[in-house]
Amino acid sequence: MLKEIGRYYALPLVGCAIQQIKYNGMIRLVYADADERVFLDLHGEFQVEASGHITTFSPRQKEALLLFFDWFHADVTIEEAKADKQGQLFLKLSNQQELIVQDGPFENWHFTILNRQFPSKNLFVHGGVGTTYF
Repeated sequence: MLKEIGRYYALPLVGCAIQQIKYNGMIRLVYADADERVFLDLHGEFQVEASGHITTFSPRQKEALLLFFDWFHADVTIEEAKADKQGQLFLKLSNQQELIVQDGPFENWHFTILNRQFPSKNLFVHGGVGTTYF
């Protein structure tokens, strides 16, 4: 289900907007909730680039939640979603911002598709510790 493009994997998130935000000490962004559960968990620091300015967030900061609620209410969609093979995640957004989760000493992000009708189509992608694996 992942398409390999050079040193990147294309994640099937293009055109998606946040449908729900869950917080339990970490952030989960839910993108679909019908037959497929599609979500992105952020467990490590991430950066948002806007107009050449980079801001770093921790998933435990209230500012991070406020950022995602702003994106949710503005119906911001994903224009490009990719992960490099060294554990970094890159999302280009319709609001001209980019979310970047860099590699780190832990698994910093998890992308999941759970297909209730066809469990064989489930997808689990993890990034951090120098690699992206699925």
